[in-house]
Amino acid sequence: MTTTRPGMSALRWHSQKDIRLETIERPASPEGSDLLIRVEAAGICGTDIEEWQHGPINIAMTPHPLTGRSAPLTLGHEFCGTVVASGPTAAIKTGTRVAVEVNLSCGICQRCRTGYTQQCEQLGSLGLHGDGGLADFAVVPEHICVPIPPEMPALDAVLAEPLAVAIRAVRLSNIAAGDNVTVLGGGTIGQLAARVANRRGAQVTLIEPHAARRTVAAAAGIRAISPDEETTPENHAPADVTLECAGYKGAVKDAMRLTRAGGSIAVLGVSSHNLTLSAWDLIKHEQQLLGVLSHTLADFTEAVTLLSEHQLNVQGIVTGVVPLSDSIEGAFTVLRDRPSDHLKIVIVP
Repeated sequence: MTTTRPGMSALRWHSQKDIRLETIERPASPEGSDLLIRVEAAGICGTDIEEWQHGPINIAMTPHPLTGRSAPLTLGHEFCGTVVASGPTAAIKTGTRVAVEVNLSCGICQRCRTGYTQQCEQLGSLGLHGDGGLADFAVVPEHICVPIPPEMPALDAVLAEPLAVAIRAVRLSNIAAGDNVTVLGGGTIGQLAARVANRRGAQVTLIEPHAARRTVAAAAGIRAISPDEETTPENHAPADVTLECAGYKGAVKDAMRLTRAGGSIAVLGVSSHNLTLSAWDLIKHEQQLLGVLSHTLADFTEAVTLLSEHQLNVQGIVTGVVPLSDSIEGAFTVLRDRPSDHLKIVIVP
């Protein structure tokens, strides 16, 4: 006799411009060291909007080598929750709250063996290559889960994934106390990168056209100016490091212009635009151009520590909380039509 598992809600990507809030079977009891978690909160990333409007970009359309999964898939790669069932070999037990790092790597390729797991030859991510956290429940591998304190707000924990990206960028850029750092773009990643650099003792200036985002940064002690103000003499000191977090066409070229000779530009802003750069300008100024992809588990664990110990001011980053039942109209459509109205919208089941 076949038994049907209880149903749950999940926001699923089917094809370009086709996402659906569906009732699907709740995952089965986890096997091995996997964990079944009840999702507490899941953030919407710009990547999710891009996949919805212009995908498939990273969404798996054929079975992924690590997960065996392909679309339709449950979106959501920024989430936290409570373990409600543990696989027989899992060390993390039922009742533990966790933040999920989401990156999946093979562990055996040369990149994995040298610590660059986010460069794995078979890299995958929950929410893109396996079911993610925009659902009532999710099954996740134990090794990408970081326990969080019982008292930690879910709306803080859900920021661990984007914060880990910011942490990696600041670390790879070798930002140190006293450095003059410019952050180009005041979205979620830009806001968090500015805070991490500021915590290291850098003198940070965030350049952002939208006044509301400048206000959020200023409330956290970050100097924030508009692009028009950047051209004035008092704001024209070239940066030692520029973190490009905007992703608009020409952003990297602008970042190079804002950076001193011998300085560094870290590119975090995801864009489909080809870079139209002058090789001579790069050579002439001996600037270093650095790409930053995602994060490792070490970056993610540091992010959880900063958030759980209140070592970083993240007030104002979450600008909307929407129930899963209203996630398409109340969140995805809003972010598509009025992206500058929000930094981070969080979905709660």
